[in-house]
Parts: sequence; C-alpha cells; structure tokens
Amino acid sequence: GGATIFGLSAGGSSGSVVETVQKEGNAQACERAQTEEKETSACGVPLRLGLLRLDQVQPVQPPPVPQPTSVPEPPPPPRPTLSEPSPRVPIASGCPSDMVAIPGGTFQMGSNDGDADEKPVHSVSVRPFCMDRTEVTVGAYRSCGSCSAPNTTQYCNWGQSGRDNHPINCVDWNQATSYCSGVGKRLPTEEEWEYAARGTSSRNYPWGNAAPASQLCWNGEGNDLGKGNRKSTCPVGSYAAGRSPFGLEDMAGNVWEWTSSPYCSYPGKSCTSSDRVNRGGSWHYDYPAWVRASHRYYNAPSYRYIYVGFRCLRAD
Repeated sequence: GGATIFGLSAGGSSGSVVETVQKEGNAQACERAQTEEKETSACGVPLRLGLLRLDQVQPVQPPPVPQPTSVPEPPPPPRPTLSEPSPRVPIASGCPSDMVAIPGGTFQMGSNDGDADEKPVHSVSVRPFCMDRTEVTVGAYRSCGSCSAPNTTQYCNWGQSGRDNHPINCVDWNQATSYCSGVGKRLPTEEEWEYAARGTSSRNYPWGNAAPASQLCWNGEGNDLGKGNRKSTCPVGSYAAGRSPFGLEDMAGNVWEWTSSPYCSYPGKSCTSSDRVNRGGSWHYDYPAWVRASHRYYNAPSYRYIYVGFRCLRAD
C-alpha cells in the first residue's frame, strides 16, 4: 500500500501537497513517524522528504512581484516669494550713461517740519523717467550751438577758465528750458525733482537725515573749506556721500535748480503764478534748512544769478 502525507514537499513548494509514497513503509508507522518527527525502521520517509508536522507548516508567501522601475517625478520648482512687485521702468534700458533711471512710485511730498509752503504733506505719484546724473555743466552748455550766453558777472562760471566741469549758473528759466529741449529732454516738474531727491522714505536730505556737513558743496558748518570760506561752485559729482537714493549727484548744494513748475500752494498743481520753483539750495548758503530736499524757492523766469542752474529730464 501507500501512505498519503501532508506537508512540505522535498522540492520546497508551498501550499498543501498530497504525495503518495509507494513501498516506503507501513502507513500507520509513517503517520506515527510524522507525529513523533523521527524515522523508524518501519517508515524512513518523513525525514528523507523533510516532512514536518502539519500544525507547524507555515504558509510561504510568494515573493513580491517586482514593480517596473520608474523615473521619479522631479520636485516642483520653488514657488517665488510673494513681495511687492518692482516698479516697471520701461525707459530704464534707454537711459544714456550720463542719466539715471528713476522708477515710478508714490511718495509723501512736503514736510510738516518745514516752511509754510511745504505744507500740507500730500501723496504724489510719478511715472518713470531718466534724470541727468549731475547738473548741466559749463562744457555741456557750450556744446549747445543755439543756446544764448549766460551772464558773466563775478561768480558766474561762463567765460572762466577751468570751469568746464562746474555747473552752468547765471542762466534764466527760459535758457534752461531751451537747452533741455535742444537735447531732447525737458526740465523736471517740482514733483519729479523732489521724488528723485528723496525717494519714498521722506528723508530730510538726499543722503538721509543726518545734518549737512561734508556731504555737499555749501558754505555751512563742516564743509571741506570751513564755514563761510567757499567762494564759488564745485565741480559736479564731487561729493559721493551726498548722493540721492537713486544715485543722483548734487541734489543738495552747488546750485539751485530750475523746475518747470509754477510756484503754487500745496497741494494745488496749477495756479496763476508766473514764478518758477527752484530746488536744492546752493554753494553760497550756510543754513541747513535751505538744503533740505523738501525746501522750496522761487524766482521769475527771467532771473539769472550766481546761485541758479539746472538739470534735465527725459520721460516717455
């Protein structure tokens, strides 16, 4: 007869295996050998086949089917940090090297600590523009073939040797307007001028809030020649510490600068005044308040004097 044996087969296959062993021993002896887990003379099958007790058989799990290897998705690019967008400056790349690109923006014009004509402080927005890095020089003005000659009295730079890099002074508003127009530019408005000098920080001076001393061409305390000793303008761009937040030179001191704006009370933008606003103070002054970025002065368009010059602007 044969013995039917349950368990793992010698080949190690899994699951329940039914295997009939012919002529390998007495069936009852083989069942007992399987129970006792040892060979007997009557049945040598269990150990030779590697049989175990059925209650010890653990199902063998098939190995996991390998999944096809896939290329992991690249991580998403980092999201940009949200911040206030930079002002659009459409003319920035077109500014000549002697001009500075000024981004458009909004600022608080005027000062509650200044003179009555600087009040009230009010919000003003300006569009982007290019502005001359320095005041127009004697040399640049001479290159204008159609411009009329400035005055040549004492302290006027026109006609003096060695003054080509000094600001042109002793020119009136009409001469300044004509020069700027001739080079494809214009005079800045009062709003544009103050924004270019202060930026959006409402600073007192182009360089910040520190009191004026050696940052500019003036006659006050701390200047490089000593208080009251300056007798003329300075070469443009001589005081890097006095630059405006945009990098403009001499926005305080050297010469007052003509603007295109009539002298109106704030916050009005138009009035019947024929006078034109001057900004920035000059080399002659020694009073700090007069070189503040919000300080206003005015003269008739025909006024020419040693303290007054200009710079130009270009906008779309």
